[in-house]
Parts: sequence; C-alpha cells; structure tokens
Amino acid sequence: MRKNESTLVVKALKNLGLDVKRVDCAYRFLNGKTWVHLEGCKNAQLSECLNTVVDPEQKRRIIGDVFMHIMSELLNDLDKDKFVLAQGTLAPDLIESGSKLSSSMLTP
Repeated sequence: MRKNESTLVVKALKNLGLDVKRVDCAYRFLNGKTWVHLEGCKNAQLSECLNTVVDPEQKRRIIGDVFMHIMSELLNDLDKDKFVLAQGTLAPDLIESGSKLSSSMLTP
C-alpha cells in the first residue's frame, strides 16, 4: 500500500462500525521469497528477496505468495463465521501496472 494508505483504510472501516484487525507485515514482504522458474533452468529456484528483485513479474509472484501465506496463517486464528475478507484494486493500481482496461474503463 502507499504511504499512510493503511491507516486511512482502517479509519474508514472503523467509522463504519467494523472491528478491524490490522497486521503490519512489511518486513515479511520486503524479505519475501518464492520459487521461480528461471530461463534455461529445468527446476524451480528460490528467488532473491523482494527488496532486491527488479523484474516486475517476479515481484508480483513473490508478493502474491507472501500474501497467501500470511492470509492462511491469519485465517486459522479467526472465527470463520464472524469475519469478512476484502481486497480491492484502485484505479491508480491499474494505471501503474499499464493495464489496457485503465484507459478504456476508467473515468477521470
């Protein structure tokens, strides 16, 4: 998330009366690794830490894998009948990623 964005989201959700649990996993993401298939190699290899990776696709893969591991851990601690898991993508994310949808579907 962007600087201070988490704080704003939590505040907005709490203003709606929701009981929000915020978990700071910045360290785990920055130092996250995943298994990747590198060109010319038969077997998957462990990637470098996210904070040293340059390739955008490899970064997305690491972020996705770290997110899934953290989410799985957190879901084990929750009463499955009393929580909502929400995720969203904002227009700036589509624009920054160069999505073809951003130019045809988004309004200024």
